[in-house]
Amino acid sequence: MSARPGPADARLALLRRAVAARPTDHNAAFELALLLMDAGLPDQAVFHLDRARSLDPANIQYRGEYTRALLAAGKWQLALPELERLAIECPNLPPAWTNLSFALLSAGRVGEAEKACRRALELDPDSPTAAGNLANLLCQMARAGEGLHVIDTFLSRHPGDDFAHGARAFVSNYAEDLSPAIVRAAHESLAHARRGVLASRGLAPTPAQSPRPQRRPDSPLRVGIVSPDLHDHPVATFLAGFLREHDRAALHVTLYHTGDRADHITAALRELVPSWVQASAMSDRDLAQRIARDRIDVLLDLAGNTAANRLSVFALRPAPVQVTAIGYPSTTGEPAMDYRLVDSITDPPAHDHHITERPLRVDPCFLCYTPPPDTHPDAPPVSAAPMLATGAPTFGSFNNVAKLSRRCVRTWAQVLQRVPRSRLLLKAQRLSDPGVSASVNALLAEAGIDPARVELLPPTATTREHLASYALIDIALDTFPYNGTTTTCEALFMGVPVVALLGDRHAARVSASLLSAANQQDLVAESPERFVEIAVSLAADAAALAHRRASLRSALLASPLCDARAYARRLGEALRRIADDVSKDSSS
Repeated sequence: MSARPGPADARLALLRRAVAARPTDHNAAFELALLLMDAGLPDQAVFHLDRARSLDPANIQYRGEYTRALLAAGKWQLALPELERLAIECPNLPPAWTNLSFALLSAGRVGEAEKACRRALELDPDSPTAAGNLANLLCQMARAGEGLHVIDTFLSRHPGDDFAHGARAFVSNYAEDLSPAIVRAAHESLAHARRGVLASRGLAPTPAQSPRPQRRPDSPLRVGIVSPDLHDHPVATFLAGFLREHDRAALHVTLYHTGDRADHITAALRELVPSWVQASAMSDRDLAQRIARDRIDVLLDLAGNTAANRLSVFALRPAPVQVTAIGYPSTTGEPAMDYRLVDSITDPPAHDHHITERPLRVDPCFLCYTPPPDTHPDAPPVSAAPMLATGAPTFGSFNNVAKLSRRCVRTWAQVLQRVPRSRLLLKAQRLSDPGVSASVNALLAEAGIDPARVELLPPTATTREHLASYALIDIALDTFPYNGTTTTCEALFMGVPVVALLGDRHAARVSASLLSAANQQDLVAESPERFVEIAVSLAADAAALAHRRASLRSALLASPLCDARAYARRLGEALRRIADDVSKDSSS
């Protein structure tokens, strides 16, 4: 790892001294805040920008950067009213509209966010944040193809922009017409752009493994885990079993929490490990140096190319072995990432070329599901199949709207056509927004689905209410090419069978892996035609469906998918194996 102090550090120290010596100098406070933003310290930047705008309240630039820092720090509730005022006062200021779109999206006002973003691009067609945000917004509205067009148009003019490449890589996971090779290339381009940014900041990313004294065979393997999602989040759900059951004599685990959110899940995870580092305020350089000082043998990334990821830290190679796992459905493209946690269903050997990392296969499934009895003790019981009362089945999907593709919805339409009087119920976080629901209704209508047979449900306030909503559906229909993950597990826990399609890449094969590990292989289809046949067959036998519903939870809890002890043993052994391989290589 190369992270020696550089010019930016010297300037940061100089400005800190200047601000301390001249507390009424708004220019110094502003310049310090900008450096802090570049260093990845938005919370500190907010403090100094608030001071700068208080000293010079008429300065529009100070106000704009203040809201940008608030958004970067996750404080969109504070940023939104200020941005709405700024957009009215300065209607021709592109950053005001760009930042407003971020705040509106955070508030769940997706349709309004799209309008604000289009206004920003109209004023400044060369804004990478506006183009990237619009691409993401369109993806959130089940219009990933449009999002790719927006970002590709921008990249044709600005081929090296890292933010735009990040948006393209993210949206590529949802697009139905991209090959796995194109998705990999998008992530490689992002990694290349990221490394250019790091170099411009005086940091020297390297794919090479760090020289490290050979670990004693009898000493615990030092495992570091980096994640912004160590709270009530799917990543934490799939991590909890490993942390609870890992061999503490063989593994010493340190959690580096790079997020700001904390709740009862956060507290529970902290109790499961000997070392916890709150790293949300650490710069890339500082966090990489801390990991190196902690002498981590194997470092795990649980975010991939998602919001608040710290892949820049991994690019600095703070650990000799680095693994991406759990939190992202594709490769990172990062040369310094050695392995990607997968299994033989999500990533068979014939698919090794889809990723830049080496596959680290942990069979039968790369995930272990921690069910609600452990995470939410008040989870509702399994209900009776609703078709027993209504006389006709209700199909449903509780997946993210972004995962709805045209091919997926057309396949669902065939199921509805084959099952008279059946209905389709969709429930998702974004469906409370009129713009999103309008986009979804248009997608369903395009597939020929009668609106009278469809119900769109907004999100529920609590996990218990969310799980109770499965009482409204008989059969879950999975999305593709981006499968459900948590939703697949939750449906099974609530007694609802999930029909899934085995696709051509990791994101399109996760449900197949989960269902196989839950001993529900008969629900996995290898073609859209077979997907329709399985769904129709399930709907045709109400008695069999009711029996399956009544027994599914107990079958899930007894399956390998929920066997945390066995999973922790397999994953621990895999991590030790790859760490030992590096030790052997370095000593030979």
